Amino acid sequence: MKRFTQLTTAGLLATSLLLTGCASDWDQRMQAIKADPMATATWDGFELLETYETTNDSYKSPGPRVTSCYKTSIPSEEAITAVVSAASTHGWSEVTDMRSPGNASADKTVTYGLSQHAHLTLNIAAGKNLWCERTQDANLRISISNS
Repeated sequence: MKRFTQLTTAGLLATSLLLTGCASDWDQRMQAIKADPMATATWDGFELLETYETTNDSYKSPGPRVTSCYKTSIPSEEAITAVVSAASTHGWSEVTDMRSPGNASADKTVTYGLSQHAHLTLNIAAGKNLWCERTQDANLRISISNS
């Protein structure tokens, strides 16, 4: 009986690893962010300057996040409205009480892995002196995160 239990446990573990692709929860949540249409959306008047993402390389890694920095040729509020409008067509809900000049936020819950749920946040910031890793020319930053 002990041998049967060991084989069954090993079989369940192997099946579980195959179904999840041997990916950690952090990696699966990052994949959920990357799979969202807003992670690769494009707009007229937006020039993508850089995209960067957090990494899971230490035991205290930040939560998964993908950030894109743009230089826009349209006014900031018009750019924010375009992003929020696109997000709403992809199932995001604007957090209206977080809206302020130069900033907006939206939320979305997605399913990843076998049946886990992740709460994603879309943050949009417009203006000067945005924090982007490699460029100083950005006037719009969009981040999608799950923490």
